[in-house]
Amino acid sequence: MVKIAGKVPNSPKANVMACVVNWSTPNDVWRLVESAEQFEPNLRFSIYQNRPPEGMEQATRDMLDGIGRNRLHRVFSAEGDENRGHGFGTNRAADRAYVWKPKYLFLVNPDCVFTESILDRMVAFLEEDPVRCVVGPKQVDSRGRITAGGIIGTLQRPQHRWFREKDKGQGDDIVKCPTVAGSAMLVRTEDFFEYGGLLESKHYYSETWFNYHVQAHGRECWYYGEAKMNHEWHQSSSMGSPLSDGSVNEDRELFRRMCDEHNPPIPRD
Repeated sequence: MVKIAGKVPNSPKANVMACVVNWSTPNDVWRLVESAEQFEPNLRFSIYQNRPPEGMEQATRDMLDGIGRNRLHRVFSAEGDENRGHGFGTNRAADRAYVWKPKYLFLVNPDCVFTESILDRMVAFLEEDPVRCVVGPKQVDSRGRITAGGIIGTLQRPQHRWFREKDKGQGDDIVKCPTVAGSAMLVRTEDFFEYGGLLESKHYYSETWFNYHVQAHGRECWYYGEAKMNHEWHQSSSMGSPLSDGSVNEDRELFRRMCDEHNPPIPRD
């Protein structure tokens, strides 16, 4: 994890609420909240918490109790112990956040960490043009390597931007994208609900559907490299196993069916 420097005095002026899904990573959630208290002290949280898996009960309870003591944090638990995916949990967290009427939702994975104040800049960039709908920050690992730098190309032919040593500097730009990484993305609350939220797939394509859907309605998605947070690169599941490969195929088919059934159909890969 990136070492966090001294407390930043500036805090978000905008009314932002973070939506987080926790399945079995209470320590990650705690680090995210601690980093927000340092760099985004006015950020509120809506945390969707499934019943923790066996062996994680006490750690999860401690995390929820500690976060819940702060009046800015809105923590709630869900019934059932089945992990129903990022899209399902994020949509439920957004539903609960709506009660406190935030103007913006920051959809963020629990293993992301703030290392600087970014939300004011992201909100300002979003509001420069009402056509903009989704804004994602640059994400880097603890060694400074870019782990999410937006996707270029078209809806039919999206291309990941993988950054290695030879590509240094290419992530510090501002790019209109077919999709923005779902691990961290800012959206107006009214837009999130107008376009139906994330796709409730098992593992994949949840934010891809939302990005494609808003563009089908004339809106735009942007990678905003001038805002940065820490996120170690990892896969959503262990690729190569029959279970994960089956989920990829199943989720891809669900995503494609949603695109094809949209009126008019949404171009897709």
